[in-house]
Amino acid sequence: MWEEIIENELEPEPALAPPLGPPRTPRAAIGALDDFFDDIRFELSRITWPPFTEVAIMMAVVLSIVVCISVYMSGLDRILSALGRLTRSLW
Repeated sequence: MWEEIIENELEPEPALAPPLGPPRTPRAAIGALDDFFDDIRFELSRITWPPFTEVAIMMAVVLSIVVCISVYMSGLDRILSALGRLTRSLW
């Protein structure tokens, strides 16, 4: 009796998910990929893109902010490095 219970507990449970279906042929896979890229092209065509001049101005703003921050961080690094060298020379 106990052996039957133990054997039943050790048996694997049946899979809950249904099988994914037959494997795709290469032609069907390429067709699905074409459909995917067609959907992407369609969704990108629905977007209202800003004019090029607006994009260029915003890119210039972002790049100038990045340059300003990098100059500030570089200066701060030089100052703190000089302070570190000064305090090491005092000890």
